Amino acid sequence: MIFSAFLDAVDEITVLVDKSIIIDNDFILEYNDNLYKLNIKYKVEEYSWFKYILINPVILDMTVDIHIKNGVNETLLYTGSFVRDPRFDEYYSYDGNLGVFYTKEETVFRIWSPVAKEIYLDLDTKAGKPYTIALSHKGRGLWMVRLQGDFEGSMYRYRVRIFDEYKVITDPYGVSSNSNANYNYVIDPAKIRSFNYPKPEFSGIYTDAIVYEASVRDLTSKLDIDNKGTFKALTNKLTTKKGKAAGLDYIASLGITHLQLMPIFDFYGISDKNPLRYYNWGYNPIQYFVPKGAYATNPDDPYLRINELIELIDRCHQYGMLVNMDVVFNHVNDMKKFPLDNLVPGYFFRTENGYCTNVSGCGNDFATERKMAQKFVLDNLVYMTKTYHFSGYRFDLMGLLDIDTLNKAEALLKKIDPNIMLYGEGWNMPNTLPDNMRPHTLNYRYIPAYAFFNDKFRDYLKGSQWSKNLGYLMTGSKNDYDLYHLVTGSFLDYYYFDNPLHSLNYIECHDNYTLYDYLKSFDVRFKEQDVYEACKLGLSLVILSLGIPFIHCGQEFLRTKNGVENSYNSGDDINGVDWDRKDTYLALEQTVRDLIKIRKEYSVFREYRPEVIIQKVTYLKDFSYGNNFTYKLTADNYELILVVKGKKERFEVRPEDNVTLIFDSNKLCDIKSRKFVFKRKGIYIFRRDL
Repeated sequence: MIFSAFLDAVDEITVLVDKSIIIDNDFILEYNDNLYKLNIKYKVEEYSWFKYILINPVILDMTVDIHIKNGVNETLLYTGSFVRDPRFDEYYSYDGNLGVFYTKEETVFRIWSPVAKEIYLDLDTKAGKPYTIALSHKGRGLWMVRLQGDFEGSMYRYRVRIFDEYKVITDPYGVSSNSNANYNYVIDPAKIRSFNYPKPEFSGIYTDAIVYEASVRDLTSKLDIDNKGTFKALTNKLTTKKGKAAGLDYIASLGITHLQLMPIFDFYGISDKNPLRYYNWGYNPIQYFVPKGAYATNPDDPYLRINELIELIDRCHQYGMLVNMDVVFNHVNDMKKFPLDNLVPGYFFRTENGYCTNVSGCGNDFATERKMAQKFVLDNLVYMTKTYHFSGYRFDLMGLLDIDTLNKAEALLKKIDPNIMLYGEGWNMPNTLPDNMRPHTLNYRYIPAYAFFNDKFRDYLKGSQWSKNLGYLMTGSKNDYDLYHLVTGSFLDYYYFDNPLHSLNYIECHDNYTLYDYLKSFDVRFKEQDVYEACKLGLSLVILSLGIPFIHCGQEFLRTKNGVENSYNSGDDINGVDWDRKDTYLALEQTVRDLIKIRKEYSVFREYRPEVIIQKVTYLKDFSYGNNFTYKLTADNYELILVVKGKKERFEVRPEDNVTLIFDSNKLCDIKSRKFVFKRKGIYIFRRDL
């Protein structure tokens, strides 16, 4: 760094001069064949150089080469922190369409960079004819070229000159790709598969949903079938070794309303050419608009990964399930290789004191609060919703995004699907945004359409692996105040939220230990039956508590990852769903099926209006002695009394004549008796007609 210059604000240029060279105070800006004298605002001595802050008299078009001169010294003007100045968005943001737009007569290519000096399109047709075409800058950062003729099936990518260096990039808005993301394809939208089945009916009220999280790969990776680990494999009828249902028809048979797929966009960590060699969950985005090639039967076919994902979602609709997508907008796999950073260095990612922040723990934090980063997120969500008919989105590390972007996403998505479901991880992770812009759990009022993973629910029942303690499910030690507020939607007395629509109730997900592994690893002396009963009680509370039930795939047959806490790259042996294990726990599977049936039949479990819940829920203190917790839910023509037993101990109930036991902690039943004695841990439900 001998003599260098940076545009740090619209009206401010910083020049760094090594102390070893001689300069005077005459700085000249050479711009569009004009020369401008730059006045010195101030000068600072720092380490081995001098820093000059100069007043810039012109609003600059950074798509042309601009030089700063001083005597014999000359340098290109680079973009500095100006790209993070709000005025950068004011001057250069673009509201129109980006990406590729195909017809048989012409194809239009659009990409955004208000700082690129040149952008070239490198294109190879299906016939193998190569083209290199320069794009033209149309203003406000939009570069465009219009090619006459039919270019369907052509491979393309861009070469971008930022200052004095060329970078080869894929299209950040590309919707089709060859294997391992080297090129994008021009595709004909008419060749994208149509849906045969409409979306199943859903009220749009989140408490009517039952979410089931699964990985496309995990669902078939341990089965002896063709194309295992792919979209296509999941569309087939699958069975366990004993002939019991597995896969989609099994999941649908439980009564699940929303299947949440772990990342299906194109991500780093698995080769598309040799997909089973390595394993990765997929939280390493490289192409947001493109499905993962490793999940397709041919990753080099321009249409197959698109159409096979649509076929999978269509099959879910056939089974009566909606599909939610797990999206990762808080970071990308490798910022320096991500196309957007190569188009506008320093703009799309957060920085602090000149360095990229790393609150996500993945090397970078995507700056969703900046207008074109926000546009990228919104355009992606709209495209995925329209193209793939996703019915909801789970936002990874949602607390690292920003409130304005999420509210705009809700408004746009509800125009497409009024019943769209939106939720995410609302952890409060300190970052460069002020607290009132962060969509963390404590700011739930500012994003009213979003639900949050309820960590209070999880930690009270399961225990906290961070604090290394056991929760209620295993110890049976209860705090009536916490338990009452958790089962009634975590909102009474401002416990966590202001209504149950915000509370996504869960005790396990793909992250961290499964509940079974957590309990087994906590103390190897725990008896298998005791762990089973704890897991069953946990599932019962997830399904019956007011709020939104969230079930991790295989939780209902005590899924194990062999004690691995963070299995993001641990392989199929650890992550693959062991469908034969399901045959061992058919009773628990039926318990879950019966509990979901109860939740759907009795609307009081799905109530979301605070003023109604306050009238319908009653804590029965006289029946909550010992380690037992009892409460009542009242509807217009019936009331349900739930006895929650946290330990194996005798609990005697002498009901009135018109009271029926409808669930005996294991299954649906219809029993009337003058006396019930419960010894087993679990939930017991009585019904009394009014």
